[in-house]
Amino acid sequence: MDDIIQEALEKGVKLHAAGQLDLAAQLYEAALKLKPNYREANHHMGRLKIDQGKQLEALQYLKAALQGNQDKFEFWLFYIRALIAVNRTRDAKETLKQAKEKGFASDALVELDAELNGLTKTGPPR
Repeated sequence: MDDIIQEALEKGVKLHAAGQLDLAAQLYEAALKLKPNYREANHHMGRLKIDQGKQLEALQYLKAALQGNQDKFEFWLFYIRALIAVNRTRDAKETLKQAKEKGFASDALVELDAELNGLTKTGPPR
């Protein structure tokens, strides 16, 4: 069954990249029905929701992916960005702090840190 789930995910990623979001969503959903805690499927579903402009919905998937694997930098990055997008600045700052404590360091984290400090001082852009 794992092979079927992996195949659905791979096809979903290709469709997602090709802009066929509805078909990709169906494959991600199928994978998640068979294996609800599948980290990669949760991550890709979260990314798809972001691409659809549904950042709030994306959070549940991105959080599930991160909770399933805190060693994957990409999971941290997308979750923090989604938190910022829905104006959950405090949660984004705390998650960013946790990512740094895990040992992650990158230009992307520095940029997010600067963005969060800017949001905190002046509020979200209008």
